[in-house]
Amino acid sequence: MELTINILSWIGAILTSIVLIPQSFKIIRTRDTKSLSLYMYIIFVLSAITWIIFAILSNQPAIIKTNTIVLFFASIILILKINNIFRKKEKS
Repeated sequence: MELTINILSWIGAILTSIVLIPQSFKIIRTRDTKSLSLYMYIIFVLSAITWIIFAILSNQPAIIKTNTIVLFFASIILILKINNIFRKKEKS
């Protein structure tokens, strides 16, 4: 049973990690963030940070790795969104 739980945690980790990759590449390529919510990505980044802290404290490597990858890609999107707002390409 423990093996099954471990396998499921890694499958979930992999799927959660790759979910932002297509969106990130599209935004990096086009620099278009108009349709994205600034507040959603702020909350998303804070959520990933919180999960990483939780995972470190509870020694859960799958959650640490997953949310580190999520944090990386969500941060790229958030930075590009904020950059577009400051360059007056869009509203917040």
